Amino acid sequence: MTTASAKSSVNRRVVVAIIVGGLVLMAAMVAGILAIVAGAMKASDAYTTSVAKALNDPVVIQALGPPVKAGWLPTGQIRTGSGGGFARLSISLEGRKEKATLTVHGTKSEGQWRYSVMRVTIAGTGQEIDLLEGR
Repeated sequence: MTTASAKSSVNRRVVVAIIVGGLVLMAAMVAGILAIVAGAMKASDAYTTSVAKALNDPVVIQALGPPVKAGWLPTGQIRTGSGGGFARLSISLEGRKEKATLTVHGTKSEGQWRYSVMRVTIAGTGQEIDLLEGR
């Protein structure tokens, strides 16, 4: 192997290592941001209240099959401040038999949450379970 071809081979390896390292770093940053956002949503009263209600609802448990767990990445928006705010969340649920989505819409006024939607939609059947109506 000549000196020129050896240098060329080393240069290619360095370039590939830099590119791969950059991609790994970017993926780690995205994962970190997602973890922070998910953690903030999961710490909210709107999330904890609605997930607790869904995970303890006998109709939801029967439809999904025990044990029922919430997914790790909720989507949507939560904004709070000065005793008020709103939440629009979509939370995945999974049981032994089925998967579902918990949809939550609520507003916070004077420190109190009021929900207009708290519904579980079963993926396989489309069945909707309203967690707000008195059963």
